[in-house]
Amino acid sequence: MIPRVRKTLIAGVIGAVTAIAGATTLAVAEAAPQRTDSAVQQAGATPPPAVEDFAYPDADRILKESGLKLIKGDGHILLADCDASPDFDVMAEKANHTPVNHCFKVTGKTGYLSLEIPKINSIWENAGHAARATVSTEGKTKTVTLKKNDITPLGEGDLSTGGKEATLLELRVTG
Repeated sequence: MIPRVRKTLIAGVIGAVTAIAGATTLAVAEAAPQRTDSAVQQAGATPPPAVEDFAYPDADRILKESGLKLIKGDGHILLADCDASPDFDVMAEKANHTPVNHCFKVTGKTGYLSLEIPKINSIWENAGHAARATVSTEGKTKTVTLKKNDITPLGEGDLSTGGKEATLLELRVTG
């Protein structure tokens, strides 16, 4: 008789525990009410885009103010003041043959910047970075490894290729 009572008692305890656990699970699993698309529209809130396009910040303003076309990058090569020890100094000419320098600072171990600087003649890499530049000359594109802590002649400054006019298309730091 004791085993039968024990079985009934154990079955009752298991049943009670199961009921409590089930009720707790249902109470915890109930999600909070969510705002619908119509609620978001009524509130006038537009969710931010979820995709990063890597466009250079204030590129339109920089183009208007300095004529420098910065397209996109990963945020690790930034336009900098040439008086503040830049990592890159891109030497070029304006349309009226006036020399102009565009300087950049590297903020990471690697970096990428797509840009357009016409009439370049050299790039001075001033921080010991392993870096490459992609240039376009007479419709042909090539990538050149920049000399560390030195000037790399490009475009009109590269007399070994005839000093032809070139446009800088990309700077890339690889380490």
